[in-house]
Amino acid sequence: ASRFNDPFDCRVHTSFEGTNRAWKNNLMGLLKKYRPDLNRQQRQAEVHRIVNVERRHRNPQVLRNMIDEVQQAAYDIGVFSLSARNDDILMWSYYADHHAGLCLGFLHRVGTFGPAFPVEYSSTFPKVDYLKDGHLRKMQATLLTKAAPWKHEDEWRVINYTEGPGIRVYSPELLAEVILGARISSTDRDDVLSWVDAHNPKPRVYEAGLKDNAYGLEIRER
Repeated sequence: ASRFNDPFDCRVHTSFEGTNRAWKNNLMGLLKKYRPDLNRQQRQAEVHRIVNVERRHRNPQVLRNMIDEVQQAAYDIGVFSLSARNDDILMWSYYADHHAGLCLGFLHRVGTFGPAFPVEYSSTFPKVDYLKDGHLRKMQATLLTKAAPWKHEDEWRVINYTEGPGIRVYSPELLAEVILGARISSTDRDDVLSWVDAHNPKPRVYEAGLKDNAYGLEIRER
């Protein structure tokens, strides 16, 4: 996600509001999970030191460091971006070599990819309450929310926590169609068609053409 073309994408926006009691309950849970070597009395002493003595939960630099750690964790997650659209002019320009490339269409199955979640679009930053919000809310706000100007992409995302970013190999049967860009070169067209002929099962082939009387693309089967 740190290399996405939208610099606001997957940015962490966290609120650290909460009473001392709420912070103590949160820290007790964290210590129980990550410091199993401590007994309850030791955990209580550590929480008292952090909240009542050092007041680290009110230290701006400490909170800034927490955000940086959460941000890095978000960037270490694998994100596979898909779209429900195949005829958007801007996306063909962004992601398919200015209409000289390809668009791949996949079957709507779990298969290799895993479940896909719809992206929400907003005109304001999604806020996450560190103490109150659960994992799903944090994922929705950080990984599945984008700025409103990107709404035309109609994006869906597959989130991979375990393997992180990187190249993935998908099952051949998931590839259902290949769309040739309106500006694809004859050499690239021949190469792609030869790949399609060798693919098993063979996907359907379409071509993107410019509409005559409107700003738009027409996707026609070849």
